[in-house]
Amino acid sequence: LNIKVRPRQEKPEKVLGEQSLGIRDAARDITTGEMLKSGKFHLFFVWSVLMLAGSTSVAGNAVGIAGQIGLSAGAAAVMTMILSAFNAISRIFYGALYDHKGRKITMGMAGIVFAMGAGGLLLALFLRSVVLLAISFAMIGMSMGGAASIASAYILNTFGQANYAGNYGVQGSFSLFSSFFGTTVFSFLYRFTDNYIVSYLYEAIYAAIILALYLALNRLMNVETAERHRNNLNREGCMP
Repeated sequence: LNIKVRPRQEKPEKVLGEQSLGIRDAARDITTGEMLKSGKFHLFFVWSVLMLAGSTSVAGNAVGIAGQIGLSAGAAAVMTMILSAFNAISRIFYGALYDHKGRKITMGMAGIVFAMGAGGLLLALFLRSVVLLAISFAMIGMSMGGAASIASAYILNTFGQANYAGNYGVQGSFSLFSSFFGTTVFSFLYRFTDNYIVSYLYEAIYAAIILALYLALNRLMNVETAERHRNNLNREGCMP
């Protein structure tokens, strides 16, 4: 008997770019020096700075904000606990969301949640609403923890694994700038206005910039994905 064994045919691996599905950023191993010259890093770095700055400035003054609308010390402590709890929850939530849905959806949701939290905070102070304050604290807590979770996944997926430790170390320095653009800015404004509503108006500005940076990063990623696709077609001789 002659038994012929048919060789197993391997299916070619299909590379899915961000432009097609919005799930994975095609990454090669990029050095820290190359990363620092990349617009993808600059846009994301500023996005991270503003996300953390807007969140930590609220967290650092949570008791004072609660007292502004007439809450007791005990109720203010509960509000602070809400913010801290959602800070912890967000690290798990955004990490899992990035794994399943990718950068676009995760960053977009984080930006929208922060914008809603900032708007809710201003409205809660204006209306002196305890319910709105609790909701806005939960949303801002989600933003505070989400920035770090998204950053680790973004640096790995976008700039590769070989230099991940150094690249993420540089990205992690965004917390240094966040302290200035968050707590320092708030303290300066509050000293001259003695009013929480006026002092936190910059939160709305940060929210608008965060959404603009997100859209700019999407556009840059799409352009680079399209360029890589054209280069691949040229190498395969599929384009004149």
